[in-house]
Amino acid sequence: RDYFDYDEPIGRVPSHRALAVFRGRQQEILDAKLVLPVEPEPGKPSIAEGRIALQLDWSHQGRPADLVAPVELAMRLDPLDPIRMSYLHFYLGMAAFHQRDDVRAYASMEKAVGIHRQNAFAWAWMAAIDALHGRDDAAHRNLAEFQKIIPAQTVAGLKATETSRSPAFWAERERLYEGFLKAGLPP
Repeated sequence: RDYFDYDEPIGRVPSHRALAVFRGRQQEILDAKLVLPVEPEPGKPSIAEGRIALQLDWSHQGRPADLVAPVELAMRLDPLDPIRMSYLHFYLGMAAFHQRDDVRAYASMEKAVGIHRQNAFAWAWMAAIDALHGRDDAAHRNLAEFQKIIPAQTVAGLKATETSRSPAFWAERERLYEGFLKAGLPP
């Protein structure tokens, strides 16, 4: 059988073929992808993410802590991709910030930029945290790093990208935006 351009429903793939596909991907001689029957809506989990969450008994109820376990699992599953690892540290930092643990949030953001210096938003969040804690010089330095990567960003521009309608989310985001303004990000 010719497998150069092959597709098969995931539920019908025999285990020996799945193992061969995984081995081929690992050896970088195959490209495989999972095509979902319905594209997920922006900001909503895909069918695959929902099934994984059900299997692992995870639920997202708008709590920052709901993010931690899946992110830490992703870090263990693919620790060799530096850009992904940087963003995973960034997500852990976001969750910590929303839990009002600014020390842990800052440490996660530092790890993120230590792995990948182009992680612009980790620089921005560090600037906000610095400004909220009166570390003005550090806030300006971190904001300058952010602005090297994304020069024309404003607080209003960032707010416009938010999709959440949760009051709890917005309470913490307003604290973040206050930090951005104190650090010197244009309104």
